[in-house]
Amino acid sequence: MLIDSSAWIEFFRPGGIQLAKDRVSDELKKHSAAFSDPIEFEVMSGCSRPGQRELVEDALRMSHCVGLERQDWIAATEANLKLRKKGIQIAVIDLLLAVISIRVGLCILTRDSDFEIIRENALPALRIERMK
Repeated sequence: MLIDSSAWIEFFRPGGIQLAKDRVSDELKKHSAAFSDPIEFEVMSGCSRPGQRELVEDALRMSHCVGLERQDWIAATEANLKLRKKGIQIAVIDLLLAVISIRVGLCILTRDSDFEIIRENALPALRIERMK
């Protein structure tokens, strides 16, 4: 399961959504939690409380990192062009995560509705588990 930054943030946030805490915890226990460099960047950039960075680093060490490849940039560009032709603007990081998850065959665990837009309008093979 490729865990999006929106799910990680809820997992670490005091008072975060319990479903996100449970789902991320389950994936960590099963050793099936994954992240990518852009996710690490987003989550680590939000570490502002003392000790928070260490907690994030520990959780990421329990996960595996799916690295970016040149083909991901190309596929994200193609998806972005499809979306822009339809008048849809999506964050580059979300497009990269979508193509990475397809390449490695992982579902994305997220709270972000943009992944549904990506799937409906550009990448129908994208698998999503969205927590509302």
